[in-house]
Amino acid sequence: MGEIRIAKHAGFCFGVKRATCELEAEMERYRGTQRRILTLGRIIHNDVYVNSILSQGVEEISRDDIDSVIEAAERGDEITVVVRAHGELAEIVEKLSRCAERNPGFRFLDCTCPYVTRVRDIARDNSGEGRMFVLLGDEHHPEVEGIMSCAEGEKIVLRNSEETEKWVRDTDNNGFGAKSITLAA
Repeated sequence: MGEIRIAKHAGFCFGVKRATCELEAEMERYRGTQRRILTLGRIIHNDVYVNSILSQGVEEISRDDIDSVIEAAERGDEITVVVRAHGELAEIVEKLSRCAERNPGFRFLDCTCPYVTRVRDIARDNSGEGRMFVLLGDEHHPEVEGIMSCAEGEKIVLRNSEETEKWVRDTDNNGFGAKSITLAA
């Protein structure tokens, strides 16, 4: 039987570690209280960790649940919503921020990874009139959806270099020569 060695830097990346530490601190802070602690989507891609926090009372919600969570907060329910390291749609972050400002019993922990926040800022700063924002990624991934929600005006998500080449070839400079194009990967 071969030897099993664990890499020196095995474990969660910086952004995920930050998100899980914030969540665990919140769980400890409110242990034994009536406060509901909710993660918006899966906090991380690790079934063992997710099952562990769910067994300790953390609830996982979806975007579809946001309005009812805000209504509960407006009624005075004690709630914390944690946004995962991937981030979330800009409009949902804004809704949750406004709810936290209005309701002292509502806590919003935006645990978006600083690296993801940087790309969101790039999308915001490099899109809009006369520009086109192009992002390489999976258009259905929550991180990509969140980044694209920060871009204004013309924008597109392309999966890979082959799709990018095809897009450039098929687009035939459809007016893009006059635009500033920002490509983020």
